[in-house]
Amino acid sequence: GPDLEVVDPADLPRLPGVAAVVSTVPGGAQDWVLGSLDGLFTTSTSPAVVLDAAYLPRLTPILEAAGRHGITAVAGVDMLLAQGYAAFSIWTGVYPPVAEMSAAVRAYYDIVASSSPP
Repeated sequence: GPDLEVVDPADLPRLPGVAAVVSTVPGGAQDWVLGSLDGLFTTSTSPAVVLDAAYLPRLTPILEAAGRHGITAVAGVDMLLAQGYAAFSIWTGVYPPVAEMSAAVRAYYDIVASSSPP
């Protein structure tokens, strides 16, 4: 399997060959917890993808920083959907109705996200 390691965000710029960064820090606390997010990503050590489990705000500080550095960014709602598809298949033995599930989750998420402070 893949090599996984939990690291302090301050150490990320010094770790070559990081394939992915997964953040589970709440979106509203990312600047406070992670510090200067632009400092996490440099051209020589940038990961291929950043996954952020936070749902709100819609575009979290770490996703914004990843985007500024040209890194593929995966939002929390997309992670939730992928987990839901897999769970549906495991529980029912049936391929999930992806389009319908995605439309329902995104419709609800749009309501929640638009009523939440930025």
